[in-house]
Amino acid sequence: GSGIIYTLTKRDASKVEAWLKQQGIHVAAYFSDVIDDRFGDVYQYREYLEDELLNNRIKALVATSALGMGYDKPDLGFVIHFQAPGSVVAYYQQVGRAGRAIENAYGVLLSGVEDGDIHEYFRRKAFPTSEEIHKVLKILGQSDGLSVREIEGEINLSNGQIQKVLKLLSVENPAPVLEDNRKWHRTPVPFQFDRERIRFLTRQRELEWAQMQEYMGPKTTCRMTFLRNALDDPAGDTCGKCDCCQPEQRRFMEELDPEMIRNAYRFLKRSEMPLKLMRQVAKDAFPIYGFRGNLKKELRGEEGRILSQWGDAGWGMMVKEGKHAGYFSDELVAGLAEMIRERWKPDPVPVWVTAVPSLRHKTLV
Repeated sequence: GSGIIYTLTKRDASKVEAWLKQQGIHVAAYFSDVIDDRFGDVYQYREYLEDELLNNRIKALVATSALGMGYDKPDLGFVIHFQAPGSVVAYYQQVGRAGRAIENAYGVLLSGVEDGDIHEYFRRKAFPTSEEIHKVLKILGQSDGLSVREIEGEINLSNGQIQKVLKLLSVENPAPVLEDNRKWHRTPVPFQFDRERIRFLTRQRELEWAQMQEYMGPKTTCRMTFLRNALDDPAGDTCGKCDCCQPEQRRFMEELDPEMIRNAYRFLKRSEMPLKLMRQVAKDAFPIYGFRGNLKKELRGEEGRILSQWGDAGWGMMVKEGKHAGYFSDELVAGLAEMIRERWKPDPVPVWVTAVPSLRHKTLV
């Protein structure tokens, strides 16, 4: 049947999509800002992908949590987690989509060492810093109301960072900011950064992840019983279907094809991504030049390539080691040269290469 493959990040959704397509499996990546030039906007394309899966025209969507609670397909044959969700609740909601109206369906949970790193990153970035909050409050206090785009043009924060600040501030009661006709205004309400509350919420997420790790560990008792207890629903017998209830039943091939492993390793080493630069400029971001809205084609930066993103399974460990050693290894440099020369093949060919150092951490590459 058809199903859903869940990943934690957009990057991994695209990577798994590319690998499965290389194996001849018809899938599509699905995340919050996925886009296809054939469609007018993100929402049209996401609706198209949902319909493709609903009508079994594709094998699977490789999706982040953006494929949310509203999506219902009663005959989903499988839900595979390529990486583990951050909590038992999130896992239960997602895996519970499989087999609602069919006799047999599968829930498969995979987990790798990177999962913990990803969730730790999510926890660290979940809340804005006090510096970011005070920047936004200050600029709103000096105006009669600004849109998010206008705030972006005034301070050196990304759209996502600004949205995070406004979301946090707007749920305060009384709120130090309010939105009126797409403009954000500063109210007379003073704001106190509640570090204790943020520490408490972060700790809650850490406990949820610890519980998820416990669920994934080796067990002698029913996994469904564990889920029910974790969700305060202790009623019911063991499920009789999970790997703990039926350890003798091997549902999936455990012997992996060595050639496929080699192909997967080669794929990870060659799964570079396009570096797509912004097409739009925030209002008043460059007042001297008068840029506004969409940049003219001749002013846009050309598409680049990203060999490795932090912590990825291809070059990630080598990048981490090089960053802190103060230099990158010859193997990494050779991998970059191979990508440029043999796969990307930009025209004209680059004639020089430069490092871009960090202004804050000058000892790092």
